[in-house]
Amino acid sequence: MSPRVSVLVPVYNVEAYIQETLQSLLNQTFQDFEIVIVNDRSTDRTAERIQALNDPRIRLYTNPVNLGRAGSDNFGMTLVKGDLVAKMDGDDLCHPERLAKQVAFLDAHPEIDIVGSWVQCFGAGQMLFKYPPQPADARAMMVFNMTIGNPSVMLRSSLWQSRGLHYNEQLRQTEDYDFFGRYLPLLTIANLPEALVQYRVLAHSVRPAIYDERLRVANEIRERLLKTFGVPYSARELHLHNTISHHPFHLGDITLAEVHEWLWKIHTSNQQSGFADSAAMLRAVAERWFLTCYLNPDRSYNSWREYYSQPLARYYKLPPRLFAKFAAKNFVLRHLKRR
Repeated sequence: MSPRVSVLVPVYNVEAYIQETLQSLLNQTFQDFEIVIVNDRSTDRTAERIQALNDPRIRLYTNPVNLGRAGSDNFGMTLVKGDLVAKMDGDDLCHPERLAKQVAFLDAHPEIDIVGSWVQCFGAGQMLFKYPPQPADARAMMVFNMTIGNPSVMLRSSLWQSRGLHYNEQLRQTEDYDFFGRYLPLLTIANLPEALVQYRVLAHSVRPAIYDERLRVANEIRERLLKTFGVPYSARELHLHNTISHHPFHLGDITLAEVHEWLWKIHTSNQQSGFADSAAMLRAVAERWFLTCYLNPDRSYNSWREYYSQPLARYYKLPPRLFAKFAAKNFVLRHLKRR
């Protein structure tokens, strides 16, 4: 009898972490699962560490050549037996109830194709990634960035087997954002509002060439998504959109007035196209308006006054703590300006 859940774990050179990762899966409260591991031609002892666990629930496969993350995931999806597939990285950790909670959610919500969760970083970083729980918000906010953490994903295997979805194997970076952006019209995505996955942040920095490639691909995906959402744009507006999506803390020569005009244009264009829920899109652009103003206090202008002078300020409920920090930032800079 086939297991209910297949956990798909592509691995490459993770010998130091793989046993801890797999133990966090083997200790799940939900036990009707298999672990499908795709070894992408590791050059260290990753495979030996996996085999040493000697657990019948673990199935290990090795790629004939190095395929990258996208190719390994596509191959792994041909091997899974469960009707639900949980994604997992070879160096991350799962909350003991991750599988149980995601299975229960998908069983209770047959209209949802994919469910993720919040993701807690550990190691060299401690950030908590809070992804939007509601499908309408997950769709609307995708125009800026990923709205689901790939290592936290649980999806229905029918997406591959019946509907033909797949990762783009030509991409070695940002293949997850490409996947969700490309298939966004076909997908209903939700997130559980709790950290069910711990994402390991390593101390070494990303090589500049890899960082540049990730940014280039993400910018291309965002441009494609603007078309999906029905938002016309100029070269200047595309530059602005990529800036406030990826680097909202460094606007360069972009003014806050331009930012608000562009965000309002996304909202009104979406109202016409109807691709995303109108209220959800208004929340998304209003949040981005606050974030951009909050991260750009400057001696040359008052971002507090600019924020509250624009209509989008009415559509974002500012948490009291952020309100206080935002006010303090601008107060300090105004006094510095007078010196």
